[in-house]
Amino acid sequence: MNNDEYINTVEPLIEKLSIMNNQAIKLARGIISETLLDVDLYACSVLDKSIHLTDGFVQMINSRNLSCAGILLRVQMDNCLRAYALNIAADRGEAVNKLISGEKLDKLKDKDGRKMKDFYLKNKLAQMDDRFEEVYGNACGYVHFSDKAFFQSTQITGENSIMIQVSHEHPEKWNDYLIECVLAYTHYLNFFYNLLSGMVQAKIEFEKTLTEVN
Repeated sequence: MNNDEYINTVEPLIEKLSIMNNQAIKLARGIISETLLDVDLYACSVLDKSIHLTDGFVQMINSRNLSCAGILLRVQMDNCLRAYALNIAADRGEAVNKLISGEKLDKLKDKDGRKMKDFYLKNKLAQMDDRFEEVYGNACGYVHFSDKAFFQSTQITGENSIMIQVSHEHPEKWNDYLIECVLAYTHYLNFFYNLLSGMVQAKIEFEKTLTEVN
């Protein structure tokens, strides 16, 4: 895919992603509604982070920066882990306190008594989305130095011939991977929203109960 083809393909994908990004604000409003609970602080924090990640991701896709786009995909998938952890935490209040105090959540337990380490959360989400583990692993390759960096900078051009690129230029061979990255990011942004959407209905039920009591 050459650069002109890339631009024509990616523009509608970016437009869709930008529209989806604004859904985070609507979701946050629904989560808070008329009453503020401690778990709302956790949810809104991760939603705010998601908005800024997506803003940055769009810029990286427009500039065709695959290295940074891949890292941001991985961080957005990490948001999925944090949202899911809130859903299954044995003590949600404790999870919020850990977040506010800057402590890690991996020592906290879920409702089944299992520590919520990233590996555990990733496997649980893989049961909900059959590509989660594969995409998560591939995206990790952009965070850590790996074969992703090797193949981005190196190309076999013929027998006993190799081309090495160390520059600010982004070769056209990245374009197909960039499109895949946008599609994956869009999918897991929607997945992330779905993990938090139950909190909106829960708040409606909670406030309904308050009204009935009063």
